[in-house]
Order: sequence, then structure tokens, then C-alpha cells
Amino acid sequence: MMMNDIRRKRSLAIESTPVTPDVKQSYAAHDVVPYSGIYRAVHVIGHHLVQYITCIEESIFPPCPHCGNLVVFELVQAAIYVEDDSVFHPPTMPHSPDVF
Repeated sequence: MMMNDIRRKRSLAIESTPVTPDVKQSYAAHDVVPYSGIYRAVHVIGHHLVQYITCIEESIFPPCPHCGNLVVFELVQAAIYVEDDSVFHPPTMPHSPDVF
């Protein structure tokens, strides 16, 4: 099975629920992002307010430039990455002239 097929199947499950309840509650810097979506970044040493960031599935959660690995990421809202969404990127069709 191709990676895009796996992502599409996971994406269908994500569409039906706002937050995927079966995922781990928090992630650390250098962990692999399990689902595309919005994550809350909490800086353990408190030098920064809570941030909300977008992370893409299979990328790596980044360390903080100030506190390094002392940042925790929590999934707030799972979302389909636009590049993996068949509505915005349907299968390639043979080229046909544009109709206006």
C-alpha cells in the first residue's frame, strides 16, 4: 500500500471526528507527528505563552530555540493536509482544453 493511500484512509477517519481520541496525549521535540493538524505547544520552563501551531503528518516536532527539548505538543484539532486532500488534488486527468 502506498503512503498516500494510508494517509487518505487516516484522513477519512480524521474528517469524522474533531480530535482523534486514540492518539497519545502529548509529544516531545523530535517525535514524529502522527496526524496533520493544529497542536498546542507548551514550553515547560514557561518562557513563552502557549502557542498553537500547524504540524504536518510524518514531519518532526521541532525543538524550541530557547528551551530546546523542553516543549510539549498536544493535538488540538486533527486536519487533512491540503496536499493529501482529493478534493483539492484530484487524480491527474489527461490534458483537455479549458472550457470557458
